[in-house]
Amino acid sequence: MIENGFCPCSNFGGLNEFQDSGFIGRQSELAVLTVALDHALSGRGQRVMLAGEPGIGKTRLAQELSNRAESMGARVLWGRCYEEQGVPSYWPWARAIRSHVRNSDPEQLISEIGAGAADIAGLVPDVKERLPDVGPPSQMESPEQAQFRIFDSITTYLKTASQNQPLVSARVRHSN
Repeated sequence: MIENGFCPCSNFGGLNEFQDSGFIGRQSELAVLTVALDHALSGRGQRVMLAGEPGIGKTRLAQELSNRAESMGARVLWGRCYEEQGVPSYWPWARAIRSHVRNSDPEQLISEIGAGAADIAGLVPDVKERLPDVGPPSQMESPEQAQFRIFDSITTYLKTASQNQPLVSARVRHSN
């Protein structure tokens, strides 16, 4: 169920607080995720993918980790989408960024989003609502350049935001 590039410690003992939340099962997966979270909160970013058949508890497991992350001072950015025709490109990212934009103080947002504000506003209109002085993105010569610039702007924004408060990104894709 978990694909990751590291091996968790075998005698992890910090899961007792989850038993009070009513979370049952998937303790070994939760231990792997908690170790990854601890690494990320100590400045060693992690990427963990939950994969598996629909209905086996991936979203619930991610919610449990999110609760843990928030209790440790991280901000959790959720992005969800369904595998259907018509879902816009980058939709889970747009939803995750939107939640951060809506919950950020405008002065903080300006310092975090920086020069990429116009590019990100094209993907997340809430940026323009929160920061009305943001102009339109400059024109690019090719779609590939535009895509690179939006990736770079988002990466820079999230990296800067994570220096103020740890960020955990949970992107959930539901298939039919």
